[in-house]
Amino acid sequence: MRHRIFLFGEGFGDMICLLPTVRKTAEQMNKRLDAWTRRPEVFGNHPMLNPERICCLPTVDQVLEAATSFLRDRP
Repeated sequence: MRHRIFLFGEGFGDMICLLPTVRKTAEQMNKRLDAWTRRPEVFGNHPMLNPERICCLPTVDQVLEAATSFLRDRP
């Protein structure tokens, strides 16, 4: 099961500010996360993340799939 997070922000500064939160989330879940972002290079060296480039906002279906997979795996 893959866990996806969507990181919205335009610039590198936005993504750098998100890094501690994303790191903590991955560590608390003890799972690798797919990070969908416009700036995947910011997260490229993090061992708990699989950064994936997106060119536009995710579709409603993508958001629902990610939320469903997250909720399904909760205890």
